[in-house]
Amino acid sequence: MINTKNIILEARIKFPKMTYVELGKLAGVSKQRVHQILKAEGICYIRPVYNCIECNKSLRTQTKTGKCLACHNKSRGRGDIELTCMACKITFKRRVAQAYRNRGNKHSFCSRACMGRILGLYFGSGSINKYPSFADAVKHHNEM
Repeated sequence: MINTKNIILEARIKFPKMTYVELGKLAGVSKQRVHQILKAEGICYIRPVYNCIECNKSLRTQTKTGKCLACHNKSRGRGDIELTCMACKITFKRRVAQAYRNRGNKHSFCSRACMGRILGLYFGSGSINKYPSFADAVKHHNEM
């Protein structure tokens, strides 16, 4: 005669990803009883493994898209883009939303220090030239 304990143990060995609820329905007992039986036998719960479908990074939980946050943001155009600082001409990365929020990606600075250097040079009290707009000042600076 096959008892509940043997049914649960055999099912766990054959189907290791089966949940406690599914094992309980198979054996006709509650999920708490399944947990008690498996704990007494020293068999712990096997958590299912989920991986990102693009980069194969392991995920804690299953997501709707099957992607990690970085891959999801990249596919939706929310990742980082490379910009060039208007003052020191180095390339740097900035979030897409942040880059377009700052003047529609016209004037990009890698730091506040670079932005202050341009503003101080053209708009400060001892500025070398007076320009009617910030765009004119940056255009002049890029021509230099």
